[in-house]
Amino acid sequence: MTTTNLNSIKSQYVVSVFILHPDNIGKRKSKNTQYVFEDGTILENRRKAILKAEGISYSFNISSNKNFKGYLIEIFLVIEENGIEYESLIYGANYISYFALEQEAFFFKEMSEITKFINVENNENETFEVIEENLSFFLSKN
Repeated sequence: MTTTNLNSIKSQYVVSVFILHPDNIGKRKSKNTQYVFEDGTILENRRKAILKAEGISYSFNISSNKNFKGYLIEIFLVIEENGIEYESLIYGANYISYFALEQEAFFFKEMSEITKFINVENNENETFEVIEENLSFFLSKN
């Protein structure tokens, strides 16, 4: 995990990939793979996680060998502070978790990580301040 000077807070991004496929007799089986990004700055790890998720999604969508029934890609921001681990799902649900993206932005501000923020509005006219970089990736989930 990336460690910052602020109370020895550690952070990482985790990309989880769940693949659902039937076996030879039609029973459902699933496979779970995780990719952990913890080396480098938190912003670098965020970028790597998004690139990994985009690449996996692209490869599933263009694959001519469709020996799976479905897949799910999730991205988590994992923060460890004073021995307590917090996990926030920022990508992967069937809806955009604006609250989780706002919490991620808040964490970036606390860490003094240099990045731009933007206000976005959800379908219920609630406003959230989120990280501007790669926002289209998250909004495309909707």
